[in-house]
Amino acid sequence: MNMILGGQFSSRINLNLREAKGYTYGVRSGFTWRREVGPFIASSGVKIAITDSAVIEIMRELHRIRKEDVAPAELELAKNGIIRGQPQGLETPMQIVQQLSMLVFFGLPDTYFDNFVQNIEQVAAADVRRVAEKYPRPDAANIVIVGDVSAIRPGLDALGYGTVTIVDVDGKSIQ
Repeated sequence: MNMILGGQFSSRINLNLREAKGYTYGVRSGFTWRREVGPFIASSGVKIAITDSAVIEIMRELHRIRKEDVAPAELELAKNGIIRGQPQGLETPMQIVQQLSMLVFFGLPDTYFDNFVQNIEQVAAADVRRVAEKYPRPDAANIVIVGDVSAIRPGLDALGYGTVTIVDVDGKSIQ
């Protein structure tokens, strides 16, 4: 799901914000894996004048992946990206240790890597949709923006996503 949404150069949010809109050089998304709940993050650098527009487009893509099935070509591209990228995570001794540690940390079976390619190949559009409907949750998003408050805030207030809270570098509210 994330490869399609924002996990590779040909992802939806990158094609939208970079290629179609010209808002950014690049945008990506990803999960921070933890045993318990971890964040899903979409991030990019954009010009101040289109910050609100970039937020709208990212949120649009988050909603779209939850409501529409992915196209077969899109799914195939994502699967190939995962499968072909997997050996890169096993190139150095440190990477091998990290991958093996992941097995222990998440309680995965010793056969995880033996079945990896086969498991990815079996992912269907319905699986992507099921995961997208559960993760991420755009309705519960915290949108974090760094920049000139006076220039960015009016556009963000107009979006209606909730209360805008301004914090200092230590995360303390300064409103």
